[in-house]
Amino acid sequence: MAKISTYPGPSSPSLSDMLIGTDVNDMNMTKNFSILDILSVSGSTAYVPYIGATNNVDLGSYTLTTDILYATTNVDTNTITFSGSSFVIADTGFTNIGLNIDLASNKYYLGDTIGSLNSTTIVVDDSNSRIQFNGSIYTNGSTGTSGQILTSQGAGLPATWALPSFVPYTGATGDVDLGAYRLTATSLRIITDDAEMAGITPISAVNDYFEIGSWGWNASGLLIDFVNNRYFLGDRLNVVNGTYLKVDDANSRIEISNALYTNGSVGAVGEVLTSQGAGLPATWAAIGALAYVPYTGAVSNVDLGIYKLTADRLVGDLEVTTPVVKSNSPNFYLSDPSGTFSGLWFDYTNYKYYIGDVAFQLNGTILTVDDFNNRVELNSQLYTNGSVGTSGQLLASQGAGLPPTWTSIPSPILYHGSFYHTATITAIAPNVAYPLPVNSTDATATNGVSIVSGPSGPTRITYANDGVYNIQFSAQLVRLSGGSTESVVIWIRKNGVLVANNIPWTSTRVDLKANQGYLVVAWNFFVEINAGDWIELCWSTSDVSIDIEATVSAGIYPSIPSLIITTNKVS
Repeated sequence: MAKISTYPGPSSPSLSDMLIGTDVNDMNMTKNFSILDILSVSGSTAYVPYIGATNNVDLGSYTLTTDILYATTNVDTNTITFSGSSFVIADTGFTNIGLNIDLASNKYYLGDTIGSLNSTTIVVDDSNSRIQFNGSIYTNGSTGTSGQILTSQGAGLPATWALPSFVPYTGATGDVDLGAYRLTATSLRIITDDAEMAGITPISAVNDYFEIGSWGWNASGLLIDFVNNRYFLGDRLNVVNGTYLKVDDANSRIEISNALYTNGSVGAVGEVLTSQGAGLPATWAAIGALAYVPYTGAVSNVDLGIYKLTADRLVGDLEVTTPVVKSNSPNFYLSDPSGTFSGLWFDYTNYKYYIGDVAFQLNGTILTVDDFNNRVELNSQLYTNGSVGTSGQLLASQGAGLPPTWTSIPSPILYHGSFYHTATITAIAPNVAYPLPVNSTDATATNGVSIVSGPSGPTRITYANDGVYNIQFSAQLVRLSGGSTESVVIWIRKNGVLVANNIPWTSTRVDLKANQGYLVVAWNFFVEINAGDWIELCWSTSDVSIDIEATVSAGIYPSIPSLIITTNKVS
């Protein structure tokens, strides 16, 4: 057993020093433990207890965690974390607090006696999104004087307390210079008799008016009445008398309460306001000076100059020298003085409009626009481009800017083609589709149709125009050998070489017996064609000994083509 120390004073411990401890299983027994053994059991490294430390505590790479930190000397820490609802740095008596972080209320205090929120403190109040100062703000060597404002000196310089360069808007004793800014207010009133602005104030508790007037409101220079959509400019507008100009938006009009002064005059009774052209003021002038006679009681010709005549009804001869009054409104017409002949008549009752001789009696030669029945009526021949046409002719347009012309019905253009093949046609293999070639064209009997070569030669009958075409053919089949009946199938296909291009239900089969000799097959098709389409006549035989034969003339009759194809447009 190690001895109990009798060393007269404290000494620095080492890991090999022995400590005395009680056996947990037998409280009457003691054991000796080295400091190193104790540390190895606890799994910790060397540290100094945080209570009663008599020297600096070096935490190394570890972190100090605490709810409350009392610092009686300097706190030399790089990192301090906490786990409670507050963190405080204070003196040992907790009387003076230098830093208080109150996590419960989201407030952060810096300063003397912060916990009681008196004396000099700075409070960062996160709950109310504000920073609170409980003392004066000292900057650039001064806390400022009453009335001074904190003014920025720019980046890198401390702000400075200074008097503002303007007078407050309340109780101003001098001019208010807004500089580059503007004045905005719901209710604005200037108490002064200055002629530049005698007063600005709303005259309704709900601010439905805006007025510039004298201090007593006896005279208004400007009144905007938002309730009634009216805008006044002039004297005593608030009581709507005196001389004023009113823009009455509710009734879509502008009112003038007194004489209109322009170009040095308010005019005389009977004078009218006359424009003098762009850039010049209008002028009051007598009617006689304007070179026209009033439309009522005219005693001479009425010259409207550049203006137009507007009227519900005008009655008179074409020169309007002797007006004739008639009582058949709602009509408008131009007629001779007696009203017998009308050159123009608008019948608004029946939605008809007439031009021509004796239109009022609806006879003679007239043109009628019948709006009620949606038609234009002609009761005589139509003369155009020097002619009234002859029986059976049609009116044909000649294009933009030209009058139509009476034209005879043209004969229809019927497109057609005549083709044949001058050589014998054979099949290389049985039951294979082959397009039938056509190597010759009868040019005198062909128009709008041609033969175009494909992969198998000149096989494609090609059309230049739309329409429905009749396609006819005849082929001279021959079989001079074989011991059983064989067959030939003929059909047509369109715009392609695949099975999908075959025109449905166009096939026909014929059978040839053994050594039958010659057989002519012939039939026709009606096919709808678009311009640029082409068709091919195709055949297939079950026996390659069957040919489509061409025979050269022996002198008595013409040569026999192996294949003849004709086609013509039928619609």
